[in-house]
Amino acid sequence: VNTTQYSVSMHPFVRATIHPAGGWTLHYRMASDRQVQGFEDVTTGQSEIPLALVRNGKLLLESGRHQEVGVDRRVGRGTLTATYYHDALVRTAVSGGGAGGPAETNPNAVPVGMVVDPTTGSFRAMAVGYRTNGIRVTASTPLIEGLWVAAEYSTGAAIGSETGGLTSFEGTLESLKAKGAQSATIALKGKLKGSGTRLRTSYRWQPASLVTAVDRYSAFSDQAFFSCQLRQPIRWGTRLPRGLDATIDVTNLLAEGYRPFVSADGQTLYFAQAPRTIQGGLSFSF
Repeated sequence: VNTTQYSVSMHPFVRATIHPAGGWTLHYRMASDRQVQGFEDVTTGQSEIPLALVRNGKLLLESGRHQEVGVDRRVGRGTLTATYYHDALVRTAVSGGGAGGPAETNPNAVPVGMVVDPTTGSFRAMAVGYRTNGIRVTASTPLIEGLWVAAEYSTGAAIGSETGGLTSFEGTLESLKAKGAQSATIALKGKLKGSGTRLRTSYRWQPASLVTAVDRYSAFSDQAFFSCQLRQPIRWGTRLPRGLDATIDVTNLLAEGYRPFVSADGQTLYFAQAPRTIQGGLSFSF
């Protein structure tokens, strides 16, 4: 990261799996970056730009470490997984929206410690870190060839606030504290035979007072409440190159889990685990 200062952050990850007899699998995983937890994440190009803030003359990045041990068991055509994990987060990134308006014409209206996207009005900031232990139970089974349904339950902690309406961004940010919580997810994922459509849709519930995900390193933690991703190959004989896909990515479609507050300049802003976004476009792989 190169701003007024230069900083390099290393994010190692480790995976180890043991396959004893009888349909059992034991695994250990360590990750330091939620976006890159395995080799498959390195080449996708879908990682978020890291949040970097200068505070008291020092460049700060989100940092932490996740470790887990678990056991998988084949049950019929599906899989049942039980995992115990430990998270030690030094700094935690939080997201929100509604930061348009005066900041577009007066950059000084942006509070210190907030990074704003002037196009969408979304913002990111840095909240406190925390330590937590939790469990995760996941059950998955195929519906049809190439299409799976999964259900997941997690315990742990997340950043949240019970109050809104504070008159300063700094005061609201300081009110965000870690608290114990639970989450539950049901998801549908796979590739439809014939059309080639790749689908990932889910509903991930957790208490509305939380502004970060419970079990942040879970595979479903990036999908808040009702979210959906579609990827459709486009074919038109030899007129279009192979590898051309149309994509749409919808996050938190119902805009749930918003925590509003009033900033010092009178704007109504909000924190959210994931602000509602709809993105679409074309993707070309070669």
